[in-house]
Amino acid sequence: MRPLRTISLSVLGIACALTGVALAADPIPESLAEIQPFLEKYCVDCHCADNSEGGLDVTGYPDVAALLRDRRTWGRVYDRLRVNAMPPDDSEQPSTEERQRIVDWLSHTLFTIDCTEPVEPPGVTIRRLNRVEYNNTIRDLIGVDFRPAQDFPSDDVGYGFDNIGDVLTVPPLLIEKYLSAAEQITAAALMTEDEYRIHKTVRASELEQEGGVDAGPRDAKGLYSRGSVWAHFRIRVPGEYRIIVNAAADQAGDEPARMELNLGDDSFATFDVTGDRRPVAYERTLQLPEGRRK
Repeated sequence: MRPLRTISLSVLGIACALTGVALAADPIPESLAEIQPFLEKYCVDCHCADNSEGGLDVTGYPDVAALLRDRRTWGRVYDRLRVNAMPPDDSEQPSTEERQRIVDWLSHTLFTIDCTEPVEPPGVTIRRLNRVEYNNTIRDLIGVDFRPAQDFPSDDVGYGFDNIGDVLTVPPLLIEKYLSAAEQITAAALMTEDEYRIHKTVRASELEQEGGVDAGPRDAKGLYSRGSVWAHFRIRVPGEYRIIVNAAADQAGDEPARMELNLGDDSFATFDVTGDRRPVAYERTLQLPEGRRK
């Protein structure tokens, strides 16, 4: 980020809007001839390669361009000369006219912009969204709490921030993730009536199992004693869902077989399975939040 105290040019290059900067048609000087005698007489003894007090070597600037590249240092020189803080009191002092001439030269060189020259505004980097901004934008535009950017590569960081246009790159892997995310976002946002009604159908042979469970006839699961079967579902849109289980029983004893439906570890329905070897649809409706559910 550049400090505000420089120059802001309009995009069309037809005007200059400046803060703390003077405007003039006079070009910036091309040589140090105007201030070289002053520096040699009053500054070189303390500010040269062999004795650079305060880290300043005034002999290390061959031309005005080099001086402008170190504008901050020469800005401090300008400030000290302007308030008579340089040269120090125990050194030879320039006359008021000499000092003012150098102060004016530095002011013109450091802080004047030549608006007679053609203006070519620098290009503006087209900044992509970082992962947080991408997720928030999808949420605000599409209206689903879906975070596709979680699978994106980590954002590049510069100066402690991950949202700087000149730093954020677009590697090939990110393009692939963008395309994959577009498909997922479309699937989550554009659902037909049937997709809302049937989230997913799982055959008995696809169920995971635990306890007294074995393969049954006609691609069924047989719970011949106490056991459990389950499947995992990815709920992409929170809302009201209907759970349907087709089950039959081979009755034995006075009480019917009993089936319990759980969401995770919590029971939400219990049924007496009364159909004697003939599957019956048992169903319950419940509210499901977004996420992976067992």
